[in-house]
Amino acid sequence: MKKITFVAACSVLVTLVCCSPKHSQTGIGTVKNEHEIDTTVDQMMQGLEGHLDPKQLQQMRSLLRQQIAGYAEQGAAYQANEDQPTVVDTKVLKKITADEHPELPSMPKDRERLDFSRTYSKIEFSRMSYGLDAASMDEKWIMILQNLTLRMWRSWPPHSCIFELTFENSGDAYRTVDVWLARDFAKDPKMGKDYSIKLLDYLIQRMLLAHFVAFPFPESIQKPMDRMMFRHGLVGSSLANGEAPGN
Repeated sequence: MKKITFVAACSVLVTLVCCSPKHSQTGIGTVKNEHEIDTTVDQMMQGLEGHLDPKQLQQMRSLLRQQIAGYAEQGAAYQANEDQPTVVDTKVLKKITADEHPELPSMPKDRERLDFSRTYSKIEFSRMSYGLDAASMDEKWIMILQNLTLRMWRSWPPHSCIFELTFENSGDAYRTVDVWLARDFAKDPKMGKDYSIKLLDYLIQRMLLAHFVAFPFPESIQKPMDRMMFRHGLVGSSLANGEAPGN
C-alpha cells in the first residue's frame, strides 16, 4: 500500500474542510456541538488508518477538530454581522486602475447579454471602485471599475475579459444597465449562462464587497475533491482587496 506523508494528508484534509459547503465560511455554523464535530472528524479520517501511524492519526484528528471548531465559532460571528453595511477602509485598500494593466484586452465581440439586474448603495459602489488585483498565483481574477464600467479578467494569460457591467447612477444608488459575458467562457459545459450569473454575483459579493457568501458549485460537481479543485481553479483564495491570508 502506498504511503502518504503526514504533511500531505494534513494539507488535503484541511483544504477539504475549507472548501466543503458545510464548513466553508458560510456553512460553518451548521456544526454546533461536540458530537457533530467528532462525527465530522470521523468521516473525514476514514481511509487514513493504513497510511499514518497512531501518533500521526491522533495529531491529524486534533488538527481537524480545532479547524472545524474554529470555523463553527467564526460562522456565528459571520451570521451576526451579515446585515452590517459595507465599510470602505482606505488604510488597507489599494485602488486598481487600468493604467497598471495595459496588457488587459477589451471585452471580446463574441459575447452575450446576461440577465443580471442588481442595485448597489453608494458605499458599496465606492468599495467596488477599488477593484481587485492578482498578487499571487492563488488569486485568479483582476477587476477594474473605470467610471461606470466594471470589467473582470482572468488573471492568467491571455487575460480573457469574462464579464463587463455598466452601471447607472440614480440618486444614492447604482444599478446595472448592461451586463455582458464572454461567449467562450459560457461554452464550458459546467458554466453556461445560469451558472455564470451565480458566479458573477459571488465575485462581486465576496471579492469586491468582502461579504462572506457561499461559493456556488455547479450541480454536476458533487465529490469533495472535485469541488476543491474546481473552486480553487476558478476563484483561488477568494480574497478581497485589503484582505490577507488568514483573515
